[in-house]
Amino acid sequence: MEESMPSVLYVAGLGRSGSTIIERAIAQISGVVGVGELIYLWDRGIQNNERCGCGEAFLACGFWTKVGDAAFGGWDSVDIVRMRELIRRVDDVANVPHLLFHSSRRFKEELAEYLYYYERLYGAIQQVSGCSVIVDSSKITSLAYVLSHSPDISLSVLHLLRDPRAVAYSWTKFKVRPEVTAGSAYMPRFRPSYVAALYNGHHFLLEALWLRRVESMRLRYEDFVDEPERWLEEVAHFAGRPGVVGSGLVAQDDSGQIVLGLPAAHTVSGNPSRFVSGDVVLRKDDAWRQKMSPRQKVVVGSLTLPSRLVYGYLKEQESDVSMQSAPSDEHWPTVTAIVPTHDRPELMNRAVQSIVKQDYAGTIETLVVYDKADPDETLVQEDDPRRPVRVLRNVRTPGLAGARNSGIEAAHGELVAFCDDDDHWEPMKLRRQVGLLCSNPDAEFATTAMVVDYEDRSSERLAHQTSVSYTELLRSRMAMLHSSSFLARREAMLDGIGLVDETIPQSMAEDWDLLLRAAERRPIVHLDEPLVRVQWGPTSYFADRWKLRNEAQLWLLERHPGFGTDRRAAGLTYGKLAYGCAMVGDRRQALRWARRAIRANWREPRAYLAAAVAVRLLDGQWLLGQLNRRGHGI
Repeated sequence: MEESMPSVLYVAGLGRSGSTIIERAIAQISGVVGVGELIYLWDRGIQNNERCGCGEAFLACGFWTKVGDAAFGGWDSVDIVRMRELIRRVDDVANVPHLLFHSSRRFKEELAEYLYYYERLYGAIQQVSGCSVIVDSSKITSLAYVLSHSPDISLSVLHLLRDPRAVAYSWTKFKVRPEVTAGSAYMPRFRPSYVAALYNGHHFLLEALWLRRVESMRLRYEDFVDEPERWLEEVAHFAGRPGVVGSGLVAQDDSGQIVLGLPAAHTVSGNPSRFVSGDVVLRKDDAWRQKMSPRQKVVVGSLTLPSRLVYGYLKEQESDVSMQSAPSDEHWPTVTAIVPTHDRPELMNRAVQSIVKQDYAGTIETLVVYDKADPDETLVQEDDPRRPVRVLRNVRTPGLAGARNSGIEAAHGELVAFCDDDDHWEPMKLRRQVGLLCSNPDAEFATTAMVVDYEDRSSERLAHQTSVSYTELLRSRMAMLHSSSFLARREAMLDGIGLVDETIPQSMAEDWDLLLRAAERRPIVHLDEPLVRVQWGPTSYFADRWKLRNEAQLWLLERHPGFGTDRRAAGLTYGKLAYGCAMVGDRRQALRWARRAIRANWREPRAYLAAAVAVRLLDGQWLLGQLNRRGHGI
């Protein structure tokens, strides 16, 4: 029996620590098989039939079909409901004291029942793969304690570490789960302070595994990236496979980057990178150094100070900046900036100059699109091939939407950006925003925060988040996501998100509609830095056109049913309509919409403000001016 006992190398730690690529690299050692995060096999594999790392659906994968037959006589024999109950009652971090010290008779019986499934599973994997060592990258701390109780599993733990600030930042990013075939799904996101608490707690508990007499080896992700061959040999020796690291696994590409030759593997769950095979570039991914806010760095750094001291992250210098996540100088994509204009030459020239003077390393093509006006050919600039300026006429529906679409269709850039002719960009806007979009290859649309200039006052408008969902946009216009900050992949605008809708009344609120359509496909990535300056006041085309605003709001309500089905979204929409009706003097309709807004969401402030304006307790224009001075609107 001793010879057939499965040997499990359990990768423990916190998610987003590089476990997927490290597990896949270790699995290239002779006699070792990597199977991903087995903790999720029961739900994501058997129940949801998500894709295996080989690309096949779990239940259609030949490898896992054989494993299921060998372990349980087929996956149909597994009681998923009972497994969920056992996970809740046994495999939870709250049960670590029971797993570490004395426990009740009932707990021991449930532990033995739960372990039976893993003993059968590991034994079948060993039998089907023909490998003596199984790498399980589940990382769940409590499962390591659970497995330590099995007399039929030879357990060793690879304690994986990464700088807590990098881990915390990574958990704020959205990542698509490509293994989900029915609809779309995203990996969860957590606040940096919450991740910091998890980091301290879980690594402390992993250090206590010695009380269960479990052999453990620490490995820092940063060290592995610096010297992958050395650490693969160390891990191979620790796993009982010394001297069998495959040749040719680690190499350098033409640009000098370290690459790992990784074939497709039968992994149950894990980071989306498990679907990438061939030469995979090994990176530290220090994007957190540039993109994590100073406040978040301080919070996470302070909360994890003891852990950073123990694990050698205290001396990491903030000045050690890596640009791995941003394109190299020769690979910055061409951006086409589209500036619709009509009879505002001075403001338009300011907008164009703010685009031309960007500190962006790539090419920026500026298209000035004249709507219902003759193009000014004197603006054309061709001297600098990296900053060409072209002019053209709106050849589509007259108005803002048609002008923007004319620019999109005429653009030569991979990315398209909008800038209204009375707004302008800060010099680093494109560099920072394109870097963000390129570091999120699944994203199609990006925005930034803004500064509102109203009369003699300027106000910053921040979102205090790094991505925006469809539901969030239904419930709030999120005015800080101004159209002059929009950056999108041109291909997605032509075939996917779609062009700007030209049927909306006089292009009013076309930007909100575009945001909704973009977010309905994929979350919008947001750079919460005020890199656009927006002019509010008399220069705005829609400053006082309340009847038109109401028509556009009704158009949105019809086009996006979510406005009527989500109570908060309905309250917002009806409140806006109530205020608009009050501003055109339609008291009856204003009070009608206000009542509907309150019924949908009694906390909606626009309903009460609209009612006050309708019965002349408040001057609506004065109230709007006060809000605009603070960078807000109705």
